[in-house]
Amino acid sequence: MPPPPDDEVHSRDELVSFIQGLHEDYLRRGHEWENQTLDHFLEALAAWMHDSPPPAQTL
Repeated sequence: MPPPPDDEVHSRDELVSFIQGLHEDYLRRGHEWENQTLDHFLEALAAWMHDSPPPAQTL
């Protein structure tokens, strides 16, 4: 299962794990997802990323 949306992904391995969790969740409960096709999911993801604040700069 992917981490909750408010958790952060800090590494490539965590991102891979998160995406695998999304895939597993979609296979189990895809009929419940708001964006049930890849094109709708990617469109919503792009919009979310566009509207999200940029990450904090680390020094």
